[in-house]
Amino acid sequence: MAGSFHQHCTTAEAPALARQAPTPAAAAPPLGAPAEDEWGEVRLTRRGRVVVICLLAVPLLVALWLTATERAGAGGPELSDPSRQGRPGKTVVVGDGDSLWSIAQRERPGGDTRLVVRRIMDLNNMSTTIVRPGQRLHLPAD
Repeated sequence: MAGSFHQHCTTAEAPALARQAPTPAAAAPPLGAPAEDEWGEVRLTRRGRVVVICLLAVPLLVALWLTATERAGAGGPELSDPSRQGRPGKTVVVGDGDSLWSIAQRERPGGDTRLVVRRIMDLNNMSTTIVRPGQRLHLPAD
């Protein structure tokens, strides 16, 4: 039994064996650190993936909604003031070859034609820009 270390032995070899460094396999992890196999590969269940996607998607959708509602009111006073939209001015009759665009340019030469077309459509409850010869259109008052 020479060279082995036992608690009850008091040979001269015992202190030398006791001073040997522990083997790497027996080394303990630092305090507070997880054991090696405790944190294996992280896997998400289907429910976990849904939660992660929702956590990412909800703030994005809220930001898009806020941006869209800001832009919806950005039409200026011409489109946002209901008192200016509801007052008809004069009435015109659509002629051959006329379009809403040509009527808007002819009646408001210095104005923004897109806004005038939109106001004519709103005032006449039109869902499309198609007009027919002989059709009567109410124009905005201003």
